[in-house]
Amino acid sequence: MQLIFDKVYKILIIVGGFTLLFLFGNQEVILHSWTDLSLFVVLLLISNAFRIRLSVNIEYSLAFIIELVVIQLFGMSVAILTTFMTVFLVNTVKLAIERKWPFYNSLFNAALSTCTVAAAGLAYNLATDTIFGFIAATMAYFITDITLLAVVQYAGRKRKIPFKDEWLEIGKEISLNFFVLAPLAYLIPYIFNSVETQNRLFFVLLFFVPVMLVNYAFRLYTNIRQSYLNTVKTLVAVIEVKDPHVRGHAERVAGYALAIARDIGYTDKELTRLHYIALLHDAGKIGIKDRILNKPEALTADEYAEVKRHSLIGAKIIEKINFLSSGADIVRFHHERFDGTGYPAGLRGYDIPEGARILAVVDAFDAMTTDRPYRKAKTKAEALAELESLAGKQFDPQVVKVFKKVLHRQGEI
Repeated sequence: MQLIFDKVYKILIIVGGFTLLFLFGNQEVILHSWTDLSLFVVLLLISNAFRIRLSVNIEYSLAFIIELVVIQLFGMSVAILTTFMTVFLVNTVKLAIERKWPFYNSLFNAALSTCTVAAAGLAYNLATDTIFGFIAATMAYFITDITLLAVVQYAGRKRKIPFKDEWLEIGKEISLNFFVLAPLAYLIPYIFNSVETQNRLFFVLLFFVPVMLVNYAFRLYTNIRQSYLNTVKTLVAVIEVKDPHVRGHAERVAGYALAIARDIGYTDKELTRLHYIALLHDAGKIGIKDRILNKPEALTADEYAEVKRHSLIGAKIIEKINFLSSGADIVRFHHERFDGTGYPAGLRGYDIPEGARILAVVDAFDAMTTDRPYRKAKTKAEALAELESLAGKQFDPQVVKVFKKVLHRQGEI
């Protein structure tokens, strides 16, 4: 079903893109000179060639600045044509170099950008004043772009989250970069029309080069953040090699924990930290003997005591990671119980860190709904019923309540 939705969406965007080309691509154009237009086509090619990967399904570029400039200087028709051609050319070359097909991915990306530029162009044309036209075009571009990208992201997710959350997540990801740089798209046409022809190239580049440096800095930031996540996932993979019965457990726990935290109202910074912590909540199992972790029958009292050490070992690992050290207690206490009978410290109620209370619920849920050597998995409905029966005893009742809403919203029960 997910694959069908993705393909249908891509076909609709491609049809929409070609429809816009047919409707607006042959309208009368405004050309100062072919030299002027060629300059911006080259800048579009450069911008699209250096895209920033925001996620597995989404890349983003600073081409929006040049596209908004072309709308103002040459009109909507030229903007649509140049956007489609440059995006299609860059994507086709990239796919050919990487030997990745099918060909329609290039058409899809070009058509998606064309739809966004068309929305901005229509907003600009409808306005009666230049400055208001630019503001309208900028907002139309942002909203359309975020919406179309959100659908791409939504279609690519195995675990669905509400579309609104998807939209907001992408919007927050690019909004600062977008709105800080967007004013340049207003200044460039103003300067372009104010200087002599022979000086135009110099002044455009004077603005564009710093923009590319900002783009480079943003790429570095994105790459560093991705490297953190890759490092964490490598550690998770090591843990899963030691205990193959929990393969995928960390990813599922992290997904559930983030869904609960979003509903509770965690900030982006808190969500990022919780994501890493949830992925590493069982990192302490690295220090537990394989014969104990993989024992198919019931553990002895001494073996169980050894397994219980994993939360303390995990906390010590987290403490040594600078950007996660403040969340070490979440790992240390995620096996505490709401009634005070858990381990390692016997904390009770709200003395247990909130992140640990969230992990306790989702960790138990995933364990119950996964096959283990000594028992069969429960259904998700059965596991939720058990969580509710233990709310106030083993688990935080409020967290269980929020988790129930999450499961209903995601269509898992």
